[in-house]
Amino acid sequence: MDQKASTIIAAGILFSSLTSYLPADSFHPISSITSNTSATDFFAAGGLINGPGVDFDANPPHDTIVVNAGSLWVTQACGFPCDYYLTLPVPVLTIDLGSDQPLNEISLWGYANNNTNGAKKASLRFATSAEGTSNFSNSITFAPSFPLLNGQTLRQSFAFGRLVTARYVQVTLSENHFFPPGDGSTGGLAGGDRVGLGEIAFAVPATDLDQILVTAPNEFSLKTGQPGTSALSGLLNNFNYWSVERSSVTGIIYLSVPTDGKIYQVDPSIEPPAISVFVDSPGAVFHGLAVNDEDGILYAADSDSDTIKIYTLADGQANGSLGSGFVRPNEVIFDKAGQRIIVSDSGIDEILIYNKAGTLTSVISNSTTEGAWGLALDPQNGNLLYSSHDLGKIYRRSPSSGAFSIEHDNLQGPRGLGFDRWGRLYCVEGTANQVKTFGPSPLTTHTTAGGGRDISILADCDLDGDFLPDAWEATSGGSSLTFMGDSDGDGIVNGLEAATGGSTTASNDGSPVELSRNPDGEFIITHQALKKSTIAYNLWLSNDLVTWQAANTLPSRTEGAGLYDTWNFRFSPEDEGFPANTPQLFSMLGLEPSL
Repeated sequence: MDQKASTIIAAGILFSSLTSYLPADSFHPISSITSNTSATDFFAAGGLINGPGVDFDANPPHDTIVVNAGSLWVTQACGFPCDYYLTLPVPVLTIDLGSDQPLNEISLWGYANNNTNGAKKASLRFATSAEGTSNFSNSITFAPSFPLLNGQTLRQSFAFGRLVTARYVQVTLSENHFFPPGDGSTGGLAGGDRVGLGEIAFAVPATDLDQILVTAPNEFSLKTGQPGTSALSGLLNNFNYWSVERSSVTGIIYLSVPTDGKIYQVDPSIEPPAISVFVDSPGAVFHGLAVNDEDGILYAADSDSDTIKIYTLADGQANGSLGSGFVRPNEVIFDKAGQRIIVSDSGIDEILIYNKAGTLTSVISNSTTEGAWGLALDPQNGNLLYSSHDLGKIYRRSPSSGAFSIEHDNLQGPRGLGFDRWGRLYCVEGTANQVKTFGPSPLTTHTTAGGGRDISILADCDLDGDFLPDAWEATSGGSSLTFMGDSDGDGIVNGLEAATGGSTTASNDGSPVELSRNPDGEFIITHQALKKSTIAYNLWLSNDLVTWQAANTLPSRTEGAGLYDTWNFRFSPEDEGFPANTPQLFSMLGLEPSL
């Protein structure tokens, strides 16, 4: 590949792989696997899914595999010496994960070191539980391919570059390492008369997904789709929580308990996490909480004093109050853009809006505010959304026109509301004991404890929701950075700097993409990919700088000890639909926030 003729949209510094410091991966259990060649297979396909600690090393880098008939898979032979693919069917493996699972990579181990029967090229198709095995590539059109090395000593991990939720995975093996005439007489290893693999596994995605925090009487639920997956769940049980809020700067979670006049705090970044008292105000009946990070303030709705009390985040000291005459204030939020404090009160069926000085500026009181409870601001346009527990509806109000509309109807006791970074709206249905989501896919209903009240959506690696990992921001300019900003003026936006190992200090920038071509004519593109990120990586190729196409080849992934993994795309021109004698290719690495 002519490096000077390559277009690269990326910048950064290469990091070496330090696998000795890596924690062990966890892998999805696989229910079953079948092959279309099962009637004649020499070793059955069931040997491919025995998993970590059985067929491959449970410890990183997970390289060593067991070598025996019960732990490998290989087809029948075509009659040595011969090329399997000239006379026998292309092997297709169908994997059942048991239920829809999040996938962002596939790991494979080779068949043998002493012959060329190992699979050389694989392609994937996916299907959900609802679609079954007769509808591959229906709703999931992503269908990548990737090359495999020969040999059985190394785990080969291939990154999808995105998250795929599927139950069934179809693996088509279209080539092995046959080298004519196949008997080793012209150099190299003999073989190629069969097709085989050593093991298949899918690592559980390690990127931090948003966590759904929900309060309920005497139980605290933390959901990531699977209940009870966090130490917080056990730590925070047995309290009568009402509200849950967290700081987008420090990540500290604040929880109100109306029955003992306390507000608690917990820092989830500390291991093990510990809960402590933040405010102790005997007699107070704390309901809704709101964090104002820019002024270092916590607002707390207190039904005892019928006010919104103000506390400093630095030390929990009382700092006055605003409002009066509340009966049952359920929720309070801080509108950063509008510099307002908004309070819902189901006792007087009103929503009250104050400025930061504590002056009441407007009141929403009409047929839509009966049983007013949850509050949220639409991050796209600043519209106010609020739930009516009594009417079973969520309403939208435009701050500019004052117009009302029904956002969602037929809900069962809707309470707390919240938006995630993708624009999905979450609603706690207290009567139905669940959390429903509305908006961009994927939409998941989270079952939670009975009588749920409040909700907060927490992204561990991106507390401020700007798509830039906090660990990178901490060393690159702080939480004021924006994804599309260019803090150092070098022409590379911050999002690309974060995603490719760069920084906002121009002196630390270098290209994270290395380009080469091996003696076999394969193009090799290597770059650094951010681990804890919601950024999708897309490689685009062209041979004329006019027509561009997305690459189908998956990168092999070598795990790094820090924020970045090394990705290697290795493909021949014909793999990507170019003529076999293509002298050079141009490449673009596209990066964008993605679900």
